[in-house]
Amino acid sequence: MLRRLFIRDFVIVDRLELDFDAGFGVLTGETGAGKSILVDALSLVLGERAEATVVRAGAERAEIAAEFDVERGGALETWLRANDFETEDSVLLRRVVDAGGRSRAYLNGLPATAGQLRDAAGFLADIHGQHAHLSLMKVDAQRRLLDARAGQLELAREVAVRFHEWRQLRDARAHAARDAEAAMREREMLEFQVRELEGLAFDAARWNDENAEHRRLSHAVALIEGVEAALAALDDSEAAAGSLLDQAAGKLGHLVDHDSALAEPVELLEGARIQLSEAVHALARYRERLDLDPARLAELDARIDAVMAAARKHRVAPEEL
Repeated sequence: MLRRLFIRDFVIVDRLELDFDAGFGVLTGETGAGKSILVDALSLVLGERAEATVVRAGAERAEIAAEFDVERGGALETWLRANDFETEDSVLLRRVVDAGGRSRAYLNGLPATAGQLRDAAGFLADIHGQHAHLSLMKVDAQRRLLDARAGQLELAREVAVRFHEWRQLRDARAHAARDAEAAMREREMLEFQVRELEGLAFDAARWNDENAEHRRLSHAVALIEGVEAALAALDDSEAAAGSLLDQAAGKLGHLVDHDSALAEPVELLEGARIQLSEAVHALARYRERLDLDPARLAELDARIDAVMAAARKHRVAPEEL
């Protein structure tokens, strides 16, 4: 039963709070006294469509709340529990409509939809007006009349609750199936990526060596030309640095006996001759090992391209693959 109705800033009502007792109650008044406004307010809190025109002029929002006594253990309590609302000895429906026409609904203090208010209202109240006969054309109304005639309203409400629960479970099952499919797709994608990485066989320890070899082979022509030019400048002719250094050391070596001050420069020249000789031998050995290898260079090109592509794909540095 309706216990209390609270109205604020609704149409022309500033603030109104009505308490109802058990039994038959009547609201009377002349035409224009506002009886229909109370019915409209009750309809709104029971889930009817909200419009900005219901907000009192000058107010920011309209608010209606209705408190109902409920029977414990009934169909409404089952519905409340199925929809995760608190179950108590009373039910509080509340509706707030702002001046922009936006509406918020609450059931027992928790946010709800207008549809949930209408569902709950089906257990709480019936509103009959002068156009109520039009509802006889609606299938839902016809079904309610048939259930009422058969004395099975409680059973019908229980069926509605069970149907709602079944629909929730059906949706949950469909959602779980979609999640399972998504998980399977993700698993397949990850397995594919793992196979890709395994096929790449990336070795962080070898990565630097491969890059160094690639740089060397990429510049092999320049390296060969540079080494050969250096050898020619150091040792391949009488005008080379080695020959000139030998000549200088030889001439000064004969003069040391005449002036001991030349001993230190001669010693430095001898050291330079030794170092130059070692440099020439090192360059010669390097040149023997250095060769053009287009096949190996192409192999390294492909290898580095594959590693860099994988790094970009996974958004990591190559060393983190």
